[in-house]
Amino acid sequence: MNFVRGLKDGLPIALGYMPVAFAYAIRAISQGFPAWFPILISATNFTGTGQVAGTDLIAAGANIGLLFATMLIINIRYTLMSVSIAQKLEPNFSLWKRAVISFGVTDENYWVLEMGTEGAAIATILGQTITAVEAIAYLLWKKLPFFGSLAKFGSCAISVARVGIAPFGLTLSPMISLMLINRFCMLYEGEAAVACYACIAYAITIVQMLLQGVGDGSQPLISQYFGEGKPELGHKVKKLAYICALILAILCCLLLFVLRSFIGPLFGSSESVSREVERVLPIFLIGLIFYAFSRITTATFYATERTIFSYICVYSEPALMLALLFILPLFWGQAGVWWSAVLSQILTAGIALFLTLFSRKRHHLPAK
Repeated sequence: MNFVRGLKDGLPIALGYMPVAFAYAIRAISQGFPAWFPILISATNFTGTGQVAGTDLIAAGANIGLLFATMLIINIRYTLMSVSIAQKLEPNFSLWKRAVISFGVTDENYWVLEMGTEGAAIATILGQTITAVEAIAYLLWKKLPFFGSLAKFGSCAISVARVGIAPFGLTLSPMISLMLINRFCMLYEGEAAVACYACIAYAITIVQMLLQGVGDGSQPLISQYFGEGKPELGHKVKKLAYICALILAILCCLLLFVLRSFIGPLFGSSESVSREVERVLPIFLIGLIFYAFSRITTATFYATERTIFSYICVYSEPALMLALLFILPLFWGQAGVWWSAVLSQILTAGIALFLTLFSRKRHHLPAK
């Protein structure tokens, strides 16, 4: 029973890792490593940052000392987590069992080991604190802006803000959409609608993370080929990303549609809410195909320095959703709330397509 419980508790964590796995595999293979290499690294190194940094160092021909020091700095936070986890283990736990557990320590273990929300918060704070300390140390080492002239700090900050608006929006946009839908659900059908959307949001967000992973994985490659003046190679990567994202979206839609009756019970919802989840979920599945197209297009714009277009694609969805939420529910009630989310994704995909065609025409690029 403990093993089955472990599988049940670990499944959401495993699904959350999949976008990172996609992005890392694409990056490793693009650097010339064989297909087995990212699989081996993923099986022996349980930190995404460590995987990417280590692979980049190996590709660059770094010596073993530098590789060891980098991995030590990146993974040192797990030492603190291990100390905390050790207090949760029974005294008669053997040394080899403790070694196996320490090998698999990640931020999410706090939740699995019955520390709940408190554990997740502790893991998050530890990770953020250590990352902040490392970042501050790096800035101090570079002597800007803490030491020396501050004359260029303003222009540097503006440049960082200009480049970071789109990635920031990719993180913020889903949260805005979630808050908007919950707010309007409360206005029309109350807590039952919020509970229904909570189950749907869990399932849909996992798929969206997978699709975002495809976009994040392809973006550095497209950017690299763009900077090297090899647009034909960049186009091949973009085409592959579109194909992968669309196939992934279709497969996930089919899987969720078939399993829709199990999603409510999986998250502990009541029988009435589970029936509503089963009825409403197909509406949200429609938008995933368009979401896949928008995310790859946004990644392409960002990689090729068409940042204004990437801003538009990122922030169009929550803006359109807000406008639709003020209109559609007046005629369709709660159904209008559901369809506002989907139609905003469809319209955003339309905007992304228009910007793509406009960009090709403006730069006289052939349609490929």
